[in-house]
Amino acid sequence: MPRKRSGLSVLVIAGLAVLGLVAVYFVTDFVLRGYAERRIRQEIQSSVPAAVSGDINVTIGGISVIQQYLSGNFERIDVEGPSLKVFDEPLSVHVVAQNVPVDRAKTLGAVHGTVDFTGNTLEALLPPSAMGAQLTFGGDSVTYTGSISVLGLPIDYQATATPSVTADSIILTPTSAELGTSVGSLDVGGIVRRILGEQPLRLCVAKYLPEGVELTGVQAQPGHAHLTFEATGLTLDGDSLSRRGSCSAA
Repeated sequence: MPRKRSGLSVLVIAGLAVLGLVAVYFVTDFVLRGYAERRIRQEIQSSVPAAVSGDINVTIGGISVIQQYLSGNFERIDVEGPSLKVFDEPLSVHVVAQNVPVDRAKTLGAVHGTVDFTGNTLEALLPPSAMGAQLTFGGDSVTYTGSISVLGLPIDYQATATPSVTADSIILTPTSAELGTSVGSLDVGGIVRRILGEQPLRLCVAKYLPEGVELTGVQAQPGHAHLTFEATGLTLDGDSLSRRGSCSAA
């Protein structure tokens, strides 16, 4: 009988030891996950443009951070900035990076993300020729104000435009316009046609993004717009994140 009890005790002790090791493993994994997320967050926040402020959250996906680290890659990392500001205007960002190497000198796998912003935020990107214009999102279009000179007279107008993107810019192509200034005997139709015939309004976004990020789409919604992007060739080292893109000539 004592031998049976002794054997049972050994099994119980062994079982408790295994459970203890499992608990230590998961606690260690939890601690390392938090540490890695904080390090990545610090790296990203130290590289954002000076015009951007606010906190970001970093989440490492997958079951075990230890296993992912030993394999040399993290399966997925989510970066969220739900309450950011750019030039003191609201902005929210969500980025998903897959196959993120532990070695920060190596390039990331697939990277894609979204940005939500208001018309006031977009006004900060206006070129000098359009400074002072007011932009408003509604439905699937954008309205913006402007001024055009006709026979030396400044004519105010409000245009409705369809938004689209190139790899580096948001493009606003006017589809209709209304004059906000009385033009007397001037040809209203001719003025409107001139407005619609002007070059689309081009808003450079790439200069605020890391080099290698390309815009893939934009959708106007009531009160705000939804921008999508993807990236190739990015690394998590500070130099790569600090290098900004540029816009091609219109």
